[in-house]
Amino acid sequence: MGGLLVVWLAVIAAATLTDRTASAVAQAPELIPFQSYSAFFAGENEELLRSNLMNVLLFFPAGLFAGALLPRQRLLPILGIALAAALLSAGIEVLQFRFALGFAETDDVIHNTLGALLGAAAGSFPLPPRRSRP
Repeated sequence: MGGLLVVWLAVIAAATLTDRTASAVAQAPELIPFQSYSAFFAGENEELLRSNLMNVLLFFPAGLFAGALLPRQRLLPILGIALAAALLSAGIEVLQFRFALGFAETDDVIHNTLGALLGAAAGSFPLPPRRSRP
């Protein structure tokens, strides 16, 4: 699982930092939490819900792989994974802002963290034992 986690972290870095064209001027970051929902419900941008879902899905495997490496059914390690994901996501947003590689916003951090939290919760519970076939 450790190898899968490393590979998925590389996928996250590639998807969030290398697959973008730098603009001449960095846009101001969106620091208001859940602004994407306000904009969506105001009819400003219908793409925002899909973007939020994609952010959850992007970090879910990282949480899943990390959760599978930790002691089973413990809340503290799951919260630790969520904290690590939040810090990683915030770091990505800072880099995106600094190098004008997209739009930095707190909603991305929130949804990335949620994805890792859900993945860690799913990965931390043991699978039921396999029954051998007669």
